[in-house]
Amino acid sequence: DWSSDVCSSDLAGLDRWLQGLVPLPQAPRVLDLGCGFGASLLRWVETTHGTGVGVTRSRVQQRRANAEARRRGLQDRCSFVVQDFTAPLDGTFDVVIAIESLAHAADLDDVLRAIRAALKPGGHFVWLDDSLRAEASNDADVQELSRRWSSPPLPELAQRDRRLHAAGLRVLRTIDITSQVASAPPRDKEKRRRRLLWLRRLLPLPLARHLADAFLGGIALEDLYARGVACYAATASMRPEESA
Repeated sequence: DWSSDVCSSDLAGLDRWLQGLVPLPQAPRVLDLGCGFGASLLRWVETTHGTGVGVTRSRVQQRRANAEARRRGLQDRCSFVVQDFTAPLDGTFDVVIAIESLAHAADLDDVLRAIRAALKPGGHFVWLDDSLRAEASNDADVQELSRRWSSPPLPELAQRDRRLHAAGLRVLRTIDITSQVASAPPRDKEKRRRRLLWLRRLLPLPLARHLADAFLGGIALEDLYARGVACYAATASMRPEESA
């Protein structure tokens, strides 16, 4: 039962569940696109006895992730780099993971093609992200999220299959785990929204505005979940074996 392992407060359980979605070879080589501070990739490397590369666009995240790899004694098996998600990497990978990092990509189709190129034939891609249940680009919260995060509107869940197929990947299955997404009470969200808008007016510095917008976008996303417009789903796909 996957729900026993997936819980908003148990990220290690979430990683274990994601690992179970696809067959993994012994000691796989793992690529994490949008690795953040490296927590998921480090868990994957430790639990699968594999090696890994994490890609981020933040040098702060890269430094902290590499420092944590050294602290755990994994520096020879795990590294973190700063580059665009479409940039090539040395070698190929048994599995690529993307956890909450692609739904807002402006160049999603290019990223998916790059993922296919990074996978070994027969390798797998595990993608966990927010999506819309149906087309809702004119929805006020969808537009607010897009504006605050300076990104395209969230894609529809049904688009995943089409875009993965167009990139040369075969979809194996998609599992909706929206029930695991926690939602704050409406009154609490409204208090946070008012406070952030007040801070944004009070501190009109670019960094302060950027941080406030990031949190305001997050509240819009929470509203989309509360209204049943957004969903949280994992899709497993693979690069087909080369034909003879």
